[in-house]
Amino acid sequence: MASPKSADNNLPDWDAQEIQAQTLLAFNVGANRTTYEELAKQIGISRETLRQWRMNPKFIDEVNRISKEATKADLPDVLDMMVYSARKPDGIADRKLFLQWAGEITGGGAGVKVTTEPGGPTTIELNWPDTGMDDADE
Repeated sequence: MASPKSADNNLPDWDAQEIQAQTLLAFNVGANRTTYEELAKQIGISRETLRQWRMNPKFIDEVNRISKEATKADLPDVLDMMVYSARKPDGIADRKLFLQWAGEITGGGAGVKVTTEPGGPTTIELNWPDTGMDDADE
């Protein structure tokens, strides 16, 4: 059975077992993680076949795509927790992550440097790219 996506954009044709393996691998996370041996049995293939599929970069790209799509539903909850944590006095890493997510820290030299001295203070440096404008010009 060919995947409907493959006809239009040169992606591989995955058969039913490959699609099942990709889906199971994408959701095989957390404390109840299943071994590759158990996954292979569930799909009806050998462990070696599953290993060979996992060595295929296009196969793994599809596993990652499925996983990413599935986690989008959790994004509002994760953002809520990140904002809550960023508001805490020790939420420095979450502040950085939130600024990156919000697009306030992007490429071009922008960034945040967080330094914590053992037993000492934490320093946060915001590095913005030079726009060529002096503060007096703004």
